[in-house]
Amino acid sequence: MMKRGLMATTRFYPAKFEKEENVYNVTFRDVPEANTCGDDFEDALEMAADALLVSMDFYIEDGRAIPMPSEAKHGEVMIALPENNIFP
Repeated sequence: MMKRGLMATTRFYPAKFEKEENVYNVTFRDVPEANTCGDDFEDALEMAADALLVSMDFYIEDGRAIPMPSEAKHGEVMIALPENNIFP
């Protein structure tokens, strides 16, 4: 039996991945604080998810509103942020 109001949802934030020499730089236009990089694309994907989550922690600690994600533009990758990870 599912309880009302406890359904977890996931927000997806668009991220831009740019290869620069031997690394991938990652930026989020909706969450400018979430900048990161990875040694390869897979590493950059993991780092992007972590950077997004850590940035949300700062929003919560500072009492700022969590930004809503915008739609992806061509070439952007959507990174998941499960809301049950940021909201108690």
